[in-house]
Amino acid sequence: MILLDLGQQKDWEYDVRAIVSSFYQGEEIMLADQAADTACEGSRILRIADLIPADCRDKNEMKRRFYLSLAAETGKELPWGMLTGIRPTKLTSNYLASGLTEAQAAAKLQADYLVSPRKAALAAQISVREAAVLKDVDPESTYSLYIGIPFCPTTCLYCSFTSYPFKKYEKLADTYLDCVEKEIGWTAERFKKKTCLSIYIGGGTPTTLDPARLRRLITHLKERIDCSKVREFTVECGRPDTIDAERL
Repeated sequence: MILLDLGQQKDWEYDVRAIVSSFYQGEEIMLADQAADTACEGSRILRIADLIPADCRDKNEMKRRFYLSLAAETGKELPWGMLTGIRPTKLTSNYLASGLTEAQAAAKLQADYLVSPRKAALAAQISVREAAVLKDVDPESTYSLYIGIPFCPTTCLYCSFTSYPFKKYEKLADTYLDCVEKEIGWTAERFKKKTCLSIYIGGGTPTTLDPARLRRLITHLKERIDCSKVREFTVECGRPDTIDAERL
């Protein structure tokens, strides 16, 4: 077990925990001030004050120093460096929008966030491709639709999304879909003069829903939303334990 002693920096817990989890995969992680005395016996204690100067107040600088400390200690380097969230291409897309070239964007991601050269190049390449897809999209006449399904088989420790264990909340699933269908109807009416270009069903884990509920949702969606011009229709399947032939 690893115990985190955050000292006065309680608001850094999410970022610190995510980096520690990346370096020490499979280890149980607890806050030192919340752990029972028995948990402290034989546990590794990471004190933020020992790794980061007290005058460090910038979160990115904190993450950088913390990452470098753990990299030196473990001898590991993570492919995505100190990035612990989602969508690294958001960073490289912003770099490109500021006037940097693809190579410069990759180099900046590598320098700023300690991302490996291979992953930095990949992120920049994807941002270039995204820009090509989006260049002819008119936000005034088109829209993209996101549908959130806030259920998972279980909630992963690192997850910061809206997610509830399905077995515990299954009795609310049909009521939730009732509400989603009402919002789909409102959206269809509100945006009837615009073209839907993409539909993304995310979560949570949408495939936590059984096949009958998935069929209900997608059937209603296609009945109310004109999908004839849709370029992307995605259903997130992030948990392998929710995938079977009938769902697919």
